[in-house]
Amino acid sequence: MQRSYGTWKTTPTAMCSTFLNTMFSIDEAEEVLLDPQSSRAPSRSSGLPTAFGWTSTGRHLAVVYELVEDDPLTLRPVTAYDVPPPSPKKKRRKR
Repeated sequence: MQRSYGTWKTTPTAMCSTFLNTMFSIDEAEEVLLDPQSSRAPSRSSGLPTAFGWTSTGRHLAVVYELVEDDPLTLRPVTAYDVPPPSPKKKRRKR
């Protein structure tokens, strides 16, 4: 299956404030978006799919995207931002 994704809007007037304030690279967002180890959940504000994962630079990002097409798989990044890493899951004691 071929993977492709939409182009990022890179002009300052087209970039949303989230892009300008977080100072992450497009490569970092692509790493998270295309990593099969990234967790997925819908965005609480928009309902769009969101990938949560680590970059090679050690940042934990959330990347919100749209599914444009299934075949070939085409994703269009909408926005991305730094998020705190997930807390370790605690084991429950049996009673």
